[in-house]
Amino acid sequence: MTPFIVFVLFLFDFGYSFVHENVIVNEQCNSGFHPSDNLIISTTRLRNYTSTATARTNSKRDGVPIAHIEAPIIKLWKRFQLYFLSNNSLLSTSCQNATNKFQKGLKRNEYWAFKMLDATAKLPSGILSGNVNQFGDYDGCLSVVEAQYCLAELNLDSVWSEHYVQYKNLAHSYYPFKGTFEDPQHRVPDFTTIKWGICIPSECTAKELEVSLKTEFGIKAKVRENMCRRANQGSRPLSFGDYVARAFFMTLLLVVIVSTLLANNQEILSNNEGKFMRILFSFALQSNWKRLKHISNGDETINVNNNNNNCTKYAKKEDGEIKAVHGIRAISAIALLMCHKSLALMYNPYINRTATIEVFSQQWTVIGRTAIVYTDCFMLISGLLTTHSVLKDLQLHGSLRFLDRLRNRIFRLLPNIVTLILFCTYILPRTNSGPLWPMVVEHHSELCKQHMWKNFLFIHNYFGFENMCLTHTHQVGIDMQLFVFSYILALCCYNRKWGFFVTGVIWTSSAILRYVATVKYGLSHMIYFGIPIQKMFDTANMSYILPTHRATIYTTGIFMAYTLKYNFNLSKAQVIFGWSIAVISMLLAVMGPFQMIDKEYVYNSRHAALFGVVSPMLCGVCLSWVIYAANNGYAGWIGDFLHWKGFRYFTKISYSFYLIQFPVFFYNVGIQKAASEFTSHELLHFTETTATILISIALTVCVEMPFQNIEKIIFHSRSSKDKKPPSAHK
Repeated sequence: MTPFIVFVLFLFDFGYSFVHENVIVNEQCNSGFHPSDNLIISTTRLRNYTSTATARTNSKRDGVPIAHIEAPIIKLWKRFQLYFLSNNSLLSTSCQNATNKFQKGLKRNEYWAFKMLDATAKLPSGILSGNVNQFGDYDGCLSVVEAQYCLAELNLDSVWSEHYVQYKNLAHSYYPFKGTFEDPQHRVPDFTTIKWGICIPSECTAKELEVSLKTEFGIKAKVRENMCRRANQGSRPLSFGDYVARAFFMTLLLVVIVSTLLANNQEILSNNEGKFMRILFSFALQSNWKRLKHISNGDETINVNNNNNNCTKYAKKEDGEIKAVHGIRAISAIALLMCHKSLALMYNPYINRTATIEVFSQQWTVIGRTAIVYTDCFMLISGLLTTHSVLKDLQLHGSLRFLDRLRNRIFRLLPNIVTLILFCTYILPRTNSGPLWPMVVEHHSELCKQHMWKNFLFIHNYFGFENMCLTHTHQVGIDMQLFVFSYILALCCYNRKWGFFVTGVIWTSSAILRYVATVKYGLSHMIYFGIPIQKMFDTANMSYILPTHRATIYTTGIFMAYTLKYNFNLSKAQVIFGWSIAVISMLLAVMGPFQMIDKEYVYNSRHAALFGVVSPMLCGVCLSWVIYAANNGYAGWIGDFLHWKGFRYFTKISYSFYLIQFPVFFYNVGIQKAASEFTSHELLHFTETTATILISIALTVCVEMPFQNIEKIIFHSRSSKDKKPPSAHK
């Protein structure tokens, strides 16, 4: 331990004398202090400790000895100051006074000044490993009353010499996502700029810091006002929305507690004939937990095989469930969770970021870059189940019952959306803080304050991805719009003559729209290596979040609901052929564009258009066969696996699980305050995944199920009295 202590004391002495020498140099300067007059490293000490540097080789590049070349990036490293506001001509009077006070505090060895100096990010080790994002000491800066913490965005392209391109690529981890200062950064991380934490006097503004960085060091810089936080800033005053959100959650909590306690009283429970009491007991945890655990078993009716009477077989299927749907939904949800998680993790500063990106650039990782395939699975299932219900109503009731189904859907989807948006807008932003908190948490909150009403009307996918409240909820809007459309299409499909024709026209037209838009606007539905952030948002706005462009996979689900009415007796060879086509189709849909993940890939609109058109078709072919085979006894152990009880439990929380994941991800990104080492288990981090599941269960039991009960109590109690017996329907 003794040598270690001596070494630490040596480093402390070296660092102290370095600061002291700089302060002496500053005292010798005129009143117009300029940071370029002093050196970051004492030349005397550098000469003593780096004498071996004279043995450098004189290898040449382009005829110039490398040892004699000093790139602008090296000069910048040498003169990059510990404090940045030095040119008084660029500062306001209050900022000048605060900066002078800070400099005098350093000369006098005052603790608060050294605390600010220490809190500003320094050049770290591991630059070539991608360790370029440095947050400094966020909490240390904000512990000083006179300070504020700013996270600056720096673009150093102008100071990289052409001889150092390979080092530039290593430092920026090969630029898997390319961005500019103008790109929205609340949804996709930017690898072009670096994030640098700076502790400056609270009297200075973000704009003054930005101008100083540009002027003093000749680099491109951006310091956003919302990315600066003052130590004495405090909490914002509560708005009307804050009071509404607090009242909502307090009322919800109170109702859940009261109903749960009263549900233990058998006398009260037996006398709950009134509508008010029945609504109150809808929030009782006992009954909702029991519903969550209950799994209906429709296997006997589903596994009817070799039945030549198609109508009878269809009626029996309606009494049970469509097999394989639960497994497909669960597997797609887990795959989508890992894709979303990998994107969120790239916000974090990692000391091994370049090595991580090198792993993510291998060909097998294409399964994570074609995330649209997993959302297509949800779209197909939605089309299948919606049309399944429509055909059931037509057969049993002779009508579409559109208003009943629409009302039921609203009561299922809207309460969760309202609860999540109110929490993410008015509660979550006040729970914590961190360097990236304004970007990934507070920015979403501000967007929701302006645009949440569009989510409540399920039209938010038409107003731009960059302006959307909780961007991942676009799927809910698309699904609701296609749900309404499916009633018209399903009615056509009920007639065999027109069903295939209408479905085929819409299926083909949607594919043509995707192809034309992709080629015309240079879009990409696949996250290829080096994709610009703006291209991702353009793809979302012009194709991905538009129901007309997602209709191919949705109409495939509609077609499948129609096809499940019939049972075709297949030979063993036909079954093998069907499974072969299904496997090949899914492999091509997921792994077909593997060449697009290469670090040297150059975007080609034809490649992107081909993937955008063919992928939903191939995915639809695979899922259609799996569902048909599982429901007609041709799936074997695969069908049994996809109908596993665990997947059926997951189905009940799948909607909440989808909504919850991004707020959980961005909460953890927002509170990250220091660089760490990336490990593969972070893709399914145990604590985070467990928290996501538990919150999903709570949202399902406390919000989703109670409001489904309320819908039945209010609207079904009256109609059930007049409901005809099943024998009255043909």
